[in-house]
Amino acid sequence: MKVTLRERKKNGKISFYLDYYTKGNRKKEYLRLYLTISPKTKTDKALNKKTRELAENIWAKRQIEIQQGYYGFNDIEKLKGSFTTYITALAEKKNTSSGNYGNWYSMLKHFKAYRPNDISFQNIDKPFVEDFKEYLNTKAIGKDEKVTKNAD
Repeated sequence: MKVTLRERKKNGKISFYLDYYTKGNRKKEYLRLYLTISPKTKTDKALNKKTRELAENIWAKRQIEIQQGYYGFNDIEKLKGSFTTYITALAEKKNTSSGNYGNWYSMLKHFKAYRPNDISFQNIDKPFVEDFKEYLNTKAIGKDEKVTKNAD
């Protein structure tokens, strides 16, 4: 993953944006920071200098966030991890809370019934979640022959 601070002339000003590039895919983040092209006053020159410094600070922050696995870019190894193991561990953490643990245990039980085989994070997407929701709304049966449904 590479992040580059770029400039673009637009409407008589210079606009800053970040260019993210990974595996042939490119994303842009416009910073909404602008420089005057030919500053004439000391005030304009000082403002340009502060604006450039701010853009460079944002760029550096994004670099660090990406290196630490933040900012919506996924670590390939984490994506290959087991989602089932992860939610099982989360449910076990809730074991000390009697009311909350029941909800987590019930969700885990229904998830395993819906998807008996392990699934990785990279296979969890919006259609999968929507299908699981549909399963809960139509096929899942709890101890009272129904699953309590919350409003959407």
